[in-house]
Amino acid sequence: MSVIFWVFDGTLASRQGMWSGALANLAQQHFPDSEITIDDIRPHLKTGFPWHEPLKNYGIRSSDDWWAEMQQVFSRAYRNAGLASNDARKLSRLVKGEFLNPQYWTIYDDVEECLLKLTELGWKQIILSNHVPELPTLVKALGLSQYFDEIISSANVGFEKPYKAVYEAAKARVNRQLKMWMIGDNYKADVEGAELCGIPAILVRNHNEAATRSSLSLSGIADIVGEA
Repeated sequence: MSVIFWVFDGTLASRQGMWSGALANLAQQHFPDSEITIDDIRPHLKTGFPWHEPLKNYGIRSSDDWWAEMQQVFSRAYRNAGLASNDARKLSRLVKGEFLNPQYWTIYDDVEECLLKLTELGWKQIILSNHVPELPTLVKALGLSQYFDEIISSANVGFEKPYKAVYEAAKARVNRQLKMWMIGDNYKADVEGAELCGIPAILVRNHNEAATRSSLSLSGIADIVGEA
């Protein structure tokens, strides 16, 4: 048996508007007169997330602590977009539920066929993503948990990709003698980071000339990992 580590966001599924979309949607629901849009929010979410500082050791925190820190980022974004401080704090506490609402998430069309084929071929599959503490719950809500032996979120590890500690933590969960692959859509975090830790990687849904292996879809993944 061999193992494939998968990225979640941008590789297996996507959320409408991502974080900016979640914040803007809440603002439109609760303060429609503010006319806050995704474009008003997005510039103020370019810093503050753990993955913006991947070399930092965040330590393993509870879900409540993780979200409490993020609420400060969300509140700041709302204030910069024009909301009053009290309103910004109110909405920041609602972002967790809004972001994790499965109705805003879409599984890419080629995902389940690929995952099923790899399962039938005997591959052990694990999600390894820079994400929120509740990633396992979200994956289950989207009906994908049946394909994965484990779901590892950086929020529950204390480090962010591409920092090698994330990959070492993932490798520690499996037999190190197994053949391993990393598949993701971000060259630096998912491909370069993995390969620096000795895990061959495939860049998907994006193009980067530095990537040794890439595919714009998941349709040929089984062939690529099977031939190596």
